[in-house]
Amino acid sequence: MKRALFDTVKVRPHAIADAIDREAYLSLVLGIVCSAATATPSVTFKLQHAATSDGSFVDVPDELAIITKQPISLAKNGVYQLNVDLLGCKRFVKVVPTIEGTATLAYALALGDNPTQPSE
Repeated sequence: MKRALFDTVKVRPHAIADAIDREAYLSLVLGIVCSAATATPSVTFKLQHAATSDGSFVDVPDELAIITKQPISLAKNGVYQLNVDLLGCKRFVKVVPTIEGTATLAYALALGDNPTQPSE
């Protein structure tokens, strides 16, 4: 049986305020690039979820969702990864950053762990 990486992972650029449709995915990896930073800023993330993309998003307890140790200390040109467990979350999620200090961040995300793996 061939591994089905291409059929079971979704990767895309991400605007941080956008709702993410996580249907059929149990994990999320958020890639973070810090293009500018002054002093030593840091970022902490929280996960929110809702049943619909335009619904009322509420916080998911950190101990249930965010796997990466936080806060993340940032440096100019630094590349970071936030690992998130989506098991138990509603269909739509948002990853919400809180930046301490001054930093410019860009994001990309990958959704994975589709429990229905295609086979060939």
